[in-house]
Amino acid sequence: MFHPRRDESRVILIGTATYQNYPDIQAVRNNLQVMREVLSQAEVGGFDERHCHGMTDFQSPERLAEHLQSVAAEATDILVVYLSGIGVAARDGELWFALQRTNPKNLHYTALPLTLVQEGMKSSPARIKILIVECSHSGRALHRSTVHDSISHIVPGKDRETDTYVLTACSEKDITWHLDDDELTPFTAALTQLLREPHKDHPDGLPVGAIFELLRQKMLALGLPEPQQHGEYLVRDLVLVGNSGRPSVDGADLTGGPSGGTGQLPWVSGTTSEPAVPPPENQEEALTKLLDKARHVAGAASRVGDEAESESQDCRDPTPVYLELDTIITEMLRLAGPEHEKIMEVRDLQGSWYARAGRLPDARMLHERLLETRQARLGLQHADVLTTRHHLANVIGLMGDQREAVERLQVLVDDRREVLGEAHPDTLTSTAALAHWTGKTGNPVSAAQMYGSLYDHYAWQHGTQALLTLRVQEELVTWLDIAGNVADALEACDKLIEAWRASGRPNPAKFQEKRDSLARKVQDER
Repeated sequence: MFHPRRDESRVILIGTATYQNYPDIQAVRNNLQVMREVLSQAEVGGFDERHCHGMTDFQSPERLAEHLQSVAAEATDILVVYLSGIGVAARDGELWFALQRTNPKNLHYTALPLTLVQEGMKSSPARIKILIVECSHSGRALHRSTVHDSISHIVPGKDRETDTYVLTACSEKDITWHLDDDELTPFTAALTQLLREPHKDHPDGLPVGAIFELLRQKMLALGLPEPQQHGEYLVRDLVLVGNSGRPSVDGADLTGGPSGGTGQLPWVSGTTSEPAVPPPENQEEALTKLLDKARHVAGAASRVGDEAESESQDCRDPTPVYLELDTIITEMLRLAGPEHEKIMEVRDLQGSWYARAGRLPDARMLHERLLETRQARLGLQHADVLTTRHHLANVIGLMGDQREAVERLQVLVDDRREVLGEAHPDTLTSTAALAHWTGKTGNPVSAAQMYGSLYDHYAWQHGTQALLTLRVQEELVTWLDIAGNVADALEACDKLIEAWRASGRPNPAKFQEKRDSLARKVQDER
């Protein structure tokens, strides 16, 4: 048997009791209070009361996720995350946790996706992680628990001991229920009862590995949905609450502060202002260093990816990059609010890497919120706002709405030309994106024309052998071919191969294959 190391372990309790668009569940607030009390009992509780963090009645998914990630980053031994409230099942299989202002018709922007909770847990250095979910359809958390399969590959220095145990109140198809006058919801009532009762067969305390079967029996006896679990081998011998010297908690005040301790525990409400942390004297200097670190992480990864792509190698896995950016943002949020200009710049980078990793809904949500904040503060044509607009347009295209991407980029290119000039690198970058999505909408002729103009700009600015120039020339070859201008495509491909060889880079076989294909097409036309 083993217990959490109190100074190195953390508990995060998340719940929503009051809603604008769903029935209130007052028992949720009691759930969080009793869970915190049981886990942090004097002498026997496995967790220090200072490290049990409650997060209740939040309105902003992003702000809640930031708090979760910040606390999770502090855990190096055991991390427990508990969620209680209303779960909404989306058609794509995602489970959304409803917050105070969640709109059932607009989950992507008003609810907390379970994947965001799991990403926050993934980035934690905790040795063992426990996710407890009590809401309808909570069994979906079992299928979304990917930490075990991927953590050793995405967090440097991690070994196979790092993993997550998931316990849910029901299956993915079941719904949970409670009575209006319940002090606690049935699942949490049964779970906390098991944790605080002495067990003669377990004198040192009931290990997590033994809890599930007892909990399952209790729930089935009540005619309630059957709990589910995954990863039980990880916590078979972990004792969260000990037996010896256990104080009684049967008379706990469920609506007030805990029956033991000071009552001054870390409790953050989404509807009140969080106490401001006094910034250090060198706050701006520290933020600047973190911003520089983020730029270096993203820039270095981009260069590695570009070179790998240019040499027909596998590009760098984007997951470690956005996880590193997540960590940097957590550090920055200790120094300043989320609307600080340096934090917003890192968020823009973070959204771009979310997109590279295929997390397109998350990337779109982040960029849309960032654009709204930046535009309100800086105006539509500020350089930072233009950058966010570019990233958002690309994500929209990647999500399948190429026409909207083109419409946004057409306006953006005009704005960048007006603000920055036609030959500015950012203007050219947006023009290249416009050319790409224009071609994807079925207009290869216009795409080829834009890439031809871009090639002239890049060749003049950087030379014919620069990687940027070569990549634009490759796109030119592709769209000339699709447009049916095979002879010009073959000529452009010959120039591409010649410039590539002259640059000293290994010559990708795909270029020669492309050239041979074009030569056959030209021969067939004759």
